[in-house]
Amino acid sequence: MDEKELVQRMKAKDKAAFDALYEKYKNTLLRMAYLVSGQMYDAEDIVQETFVKCFLHIGDLKKNEGFRPWLFQILYRTAYAHGRKRKREIPEEDIAIRADATDGVTCLDRIIQTETDWKVERLESLCGVMGIITQRDEEMLDEEIEHLIAERQMARKEKNFARADEI
Repeated sequence: MDEKELVQRMKAKDKAAFDALYEKYKNTLLRMAYLVSGQMYDAEDIVQETFVKCFLHIGDLKKNEGFRPWLFQILYRTAYAHGRKRKREIPEEDIAIRADATDGVTCLDRIIQTETDWKVERLESLCGVMGIITQRDEEMLDEEIEHLIAERQMARKEKNFARADEI
């Protein structure tokens, strides 16, 4: 049975014709949806939604010969809408950043503080291993700590400038 006849039968709500067209196009549409979305699970959702829309709106198709381009147009529009919807979802990383923002300490601040603490601990343990901490060692530690704090403040300023540029 040719495609035009299958489309005509599908317009009459023949489920066997729908199944035949589904089998014919499912793999091609899945590849296209994957290329558009970049995720296999999204591609599967897009293809499923495309076929549902196809079945529901087959009566809108004017020429049976134009089924393939019409089906692909549905796929592209569905994929585009799916992509817009995915952009509105908040990734887990953003949730963590937003949660951090409630206590006034950002992820960047925590990372810098962790790195600062690690460097200070390393310097202190090095001096402890040597068994001696002279006045000069303490001054060097203080200078290193001041330097790390200055780096942290610069990073905050750069982040604030980046935010201002985004706005």
